[in-house]
Amino acid sequence: MKKLLLLICVMSLFITGCNDIPVRDRSVDLDLTVFSAVMLAAEYDKILGNPNRYLGQTIKAKGSFLTFFFNDRDYNFIVLREIDACCVERFEIKWDGDFPPEGTMMEIVGVFSRYEDSGRAFHYLAVEEMSF
Repeated sequence: MKKLLLLICVMSLFITGCNDIPVRDRSVDLDLTVFSAVMLAAEYDKILGNPNRYLGQTIKAKGSFLTFFFNDRDYNFIVLREIDACCVERFEIKWDGDFPPEGTMMEIVGVFSRYEDSGRAFHYLAVEEMSF
């Protein structure tokens, strides 16, 4: 009887403890929404360090929307994380639809892509899905 009770307690702890494990979205190659702040920073650094490795991969991310105008063009970004007014982890995003107001929290799925401007390579997410 004690063994059965112990088994039930252990199983219930195991089952309820599994609720905190993030579930990876299998429709994307890289799901940044499930990472802790530290892991997000590490993965973002990996992407910046070797962007060609990620070209063509579908990435899921969440963050706030930011836009600014420069050289007669709007640049749109998803800000994944701001670090103590020092650094910003962000991706430029391109999307055919309407963007939300600046500062709106959003979740996107996009393909990591590249373009050249004035002889320099830039990377962005070609957004396929957006929710806010």
